[in-house]
Amino acid sequence: MLRPRARFELHFVAMGGVNGDRAEQQAVPMQSHVGWALLGLIIERPSYGYELAHRFDRVFGEKLSLAGTSHAYRTLERLKERGLIEELPGARSGSGRQPKPGYRATREGIAAHHDWIQRQVLDDRRRHHVFMLELTALVRDPDEAIGVLAGYERSCLSDNAASAIPSDGVAPHNGALALQARLMAEEQRLMAGARVAWARFARSELAAFARAQEPERKAP
Repeated sequence: MLRPRARFELHFVAMGGVNGDRAEQQAVPMQSHVGWALLGLIIERPSYGYELAHRFDRVFGEKLSLAGTSHAYRTLERLKERGLIEELPGARSGSGRQPKPGYRATREGIAAHHDWIQRQVLDDRRRHHVFMLELTALVRDPDEAIGVLAGYERSCLSDNAASAIPSDGVAPHNGALALQARLMAEEQRLMAGARVAWARFARSELAAFARAQEPERKAP
């Protein structure tokens, strides 16, 4: 068993500690959603840490939490150590007492962010497939499976209503935010409709399966 000190050192390297070799850091996939979100903002527009922290709150709101500006700065350092971002040339040559470094994404950072987005789609599909496999494990008790599906349908409907984005409430001159709101609202509407339709189809199939199995269950 690892001693507490050894466990801490391994965790520190995995999280991108300053003493870890860059090759070792890059070998461990970054799992921080905050890190990937900050990288996306830098890809959109190179900027400084303080401004990125404010953009983060404005763009992601309650969907993703950033624990203060210091959290943003620590994450930016880890992104830099992984080679996903770099400081802008001459960014520290200001006249202030504490020149602020600006950041831009590297080619590796842009490619990694693209791969991360694709993995999120695949992971979402994988989770739904696991849910379907777990559901079919309940076929010996169709009523239980149908009850699970009813709860799933209610969750889809309530989640869609709770997270609805009023795209018409965004100022029309703010093109990026208006586009973001329209895309998210339409994605939520379509996904909720598809999931509810699937839940109803699955309930119908389970009910038919239960009817087909009824004579066998009643047999002595």
